[in-house]
Amino acid sequence: MTYAMEGAPGIAEDEGRIIRSRPVEVPAGFFKKEDTVWVQESNPLEGGEGDVKVFGEGVGLLVDGPVELLEYFVVD
Repeated sequence: MTYAMEGAPGIAEDEGRIIRSRPVEVPAGFFKKEDTVWVQESNPLEGGEGDVKVFGEGVGLLVDGPVELLEYFVVD
């Protein structure tokens, strides 16, 4: 599945492509396969592929290229 992440023609046309779901461990904890979505970014204006972002259910962004989530808090 591919989708637009930004839509400013000629300025920012970033796209995301869901590439997998698999377990990931970051300093904030371990997330099971069924709780993650891995997205490969690309920008047709710059060519090539960008970083991979990993999102966790109920948490949000876990990994953005070399950056990993350190901690999070659940608010009731």
